[in-house]
Amino acid sequence: MHLAIIGSVALLAWMPEARAQVSSTQTSAQAQHYDIPAGPLAAALNRFSEQAGIFLSAPSAMVDGNTSSGLKGYYSIQAGLTALTAGTGLEAFQQQDGSYGVRAVEAVAPVSGPIVLPMVTVTGERLERSFLQTTSSVHVVGTEDVDRHSQKGLYGLLQGAVNVTRTAGDSLPSIRGVQVNGKGNSLGELHLTGVPSRLQVVVDDFVRPPQWSNTSQTSLFDVQQVEVMRGPQSTLRGRNAFSGAIVVRTPDPSFSPEFGIASDLFRNDATGTGHNLGVMATGPLIEEQLAARITLEEARDGDSIEGFVAGGFTAPGDPDRARRITNQKVNAKLSYFPGGTPDLSAEFQFSHADGRTPLYRNYVAGPDFRDRINPGDDYRVLDTRSSFAGTKLTYVLGAPGSLELLIGTASEDASSNSALNSSGVVFDVLRERSTSAELLWRFGDSSGGINGLVGISHVS
Repeated sequence: MHLAIIGSVALLAWMPEARAQVSSTQTSAQAQHYDIPAGPLAAALNRFSEQAGIFLSAPSAMVDGNTSSGLKGYYSIQAGLTALTAGTGLEAFQQQDGSYGVRAVEAVAPVSGPIVLPMVTVTGERLERSFLQTTSSVHVVGTEDVDRHSQKGLYGLLQGAVNVTRTAGDSLPSIRGVQVNGKGNSLGELHLTGVPSRLQVVVDDFVRPPQWSNTSQTSLFDVQQVEVMRGPQSTLRGRNAFSGAIVVRTPDPSFSPEFGIASDLFRNDATGTGHNLGVMATGPLIEEQLAARITLEEARDGDSIEGFVAGGFTAPGDPDRARRITNQKVNAKLSYFPGGTPDLSAEFQFSHADGRTPLYRNYVAGPDFRDRINPGDDYRVLDTRSSFAGTKLTYVLGAPGSLELLIGTASEDASSNSALNSSGVVFDVLRERSTSAELLWRFGDSSGGINGLVGISHVS
């Protein structure tokens, strides 16, 4: 159970034409909880005005064709309208009769002076807070940096973070010198010993099992933000968060149809050629009620050895194929907003990945340190498979606050590939299974005063 004192946020809403003086249950300075998905600006403003109980008018020619990135959290009316219209060239303003209107932002000539950076919002403490308000030591990687370093994968992305160290190719990182298990950081050792990880990987509010470095939740495709919470997080995250937590945030489904594709082709002296390919599609299934976001990924790389000692590779399969690291993944998210129950929302998540990864030892065979060969008698090739399914239900209470129910189940298997495993060591199945359920009550006005959360969780 956890009670936390937190920072601030606020609440809002809109209607198409303003004809009378505003009669609202929310004053402009009060904060209210909103959960408005990304999509057409007109639809977002309509939903906002309905929830905030305000009148808002704007020429359709002005808002048509614009999209909004949505709104999630506690906001005052003006702060919420500002967030919804961000990047559109429009702004919302309060009129003399108390209603709200929309107008074009006046161009402002550039001025010299200090540059104001955009606010960084941290969600790792389970309440949206600014970077300065966050009490934990945290390292945040935003969308731009995630996209720039997408080839590295999740664990590689964190190599430059202060007090975060990754020491092996298939390892979870150590945080502040705390290894993920008692023996070492290798995921292989973690699976073999059965010792639970001391580091949690959290994706969109759900804890995932420790991943082999080429399996489901380590890709950076379609990732919005990564946070590293340094130090114990057990009060907020439950068991196995003694060293910290890696919190990954992915974009929500949008009611505005979008399609994207990303591809990386690369070559380096250590692993040869490889590629990453990702495809994303999002859009409405039921207008203003149900939206979906689906991603498909395929990745291929090589190991870092030049080859095998002559006659050393004894598996029946192709040794070149044994050296390939592969991964195929599908990810799906659904957001549902029941038409007759505006205070209730639901989110459904599913992911599945299949991969193949080699585990091996090698030695330097030439004058160049990168000329490495493998004796072949202990070249292990594992097939990996991981799956996750989760449901999140949110009900906004009358007073500032909300109830959340999260239920998730995850699995990860690894077994030796019989055609490519050139080793006397054979793994039948290394298996990790987990089921979790959490009930959270978020309370208080995040724009000031006391706010936080109380929750109860169960993990098996």
